[in-house]
Amino acid sequence: MVIIFISFVILCLNLYFWLHNKNNRILENNRILENNRILEKNYPEGVTRFNIDTNYKKFNPKLYKKISEKLSLPLHLMLFNISGDANIALSIRTAAVYGCSDVWIVGKKKFNKRALVGAHHYINIHKIDIVDAEFFIKHNLQPFVIEQNGVPIEEIKFKNHINSNNKACLIVGSEVEGVPLNLIKSLKNAQVVSISQYGMIKSLNVSIAASIAIYEYTKQLRG
Repeated sequence: MVIIFISFVILCLNLYFWLHNKNNRILENNRILENNRILEKNYPEGVTRFNIDTNYKKFNPKLYKKISEKLSLPLHLMLFNISGDANIALSIRTAAVYGCSDVWIVGKKKFNKRALVGAHHYINIHKIDIVDAEFFIKHNLQPFVIEQNGVPIEEIKFKNHINSNNKACLIVGSEVEGVPLNLIKSLKNAQVVSISQYGMIKSLNVSIAASIAIYEYTKQLRG
């Protein structure tokens, strides 16, 4: 009887935690939807002078998108199965700040736009389910996979791998699984690039890693 009672208690506890986690996920999704709804309501045209570079505030906000397109660099960012709303939003925000033309979100579709502070209005964001080697050929993209055990980022020469016919695509994966090995192997011309680390912790937050990679690329491109 004692064993049966203990088993029953464990079952009840598991059920409780499962329902609790499910409820938290529902609340989080509702919070994301509400935040996004508020943003769209406040800025229905997708344009505002909020968080715009001072040099461009004198222009009509309706011209911001076109100005952004002219300023953009031949650089895409791919977020591969990234977890965490803040990671996705902050990576997009960094990409917009440094002039990336496009961001590809592979896998997860929903994220909280609040952390974007309007960046999504001035950069092309694509949401797709899967990606393969043909994808990069079709879009004329040179993949640079930001992963461990690659060429140190301070040693890679980005300019040597791109030309007038293609654009660079920096790929970052989730902090747990990274970029799938089978995808990396299928990309015959992919360059695996690593961010040098000198401390005890083995991994960076994914949005920070994306920011470092974007900065290094733009520094070399404009250098």
